Amino acid sequence: MSFSWYRGSPIGRERAGSDLIGRPAADVEVGGHPGFMGSAQNELGQTVLCEIGVDFGGDFIHWSVTYANFTPTADSCAVARDLAELSVERAQS
Repeated sequence: MSFSWYRGSPIGRERAGSDLIGRPAADVEVGGHPGFMGSAQNELGQTVLCEIGVDFGGDFIHWSVTYANFTPTADSCAVARDLAELSVERAQS
């Protein structure tokens, strides 16, 4: 799992990178902020990597949740979304 807060960096570049490495990005909205979510599955069809980026104008946050060498215990996109929602909520407090 990793978290990054990009200051003065365009979210579009991160989204394009997700698309380029085989994690097609879908539009999402978190706490009224636009963003994207991309994921990858293993050979069993389980989502083992999920990333979500949320735009804050000139800045954006990025969560990446991965199950590298073990069986997923929770949906990585649900976990990433929950973390993004908490981050947005607490950033506005």
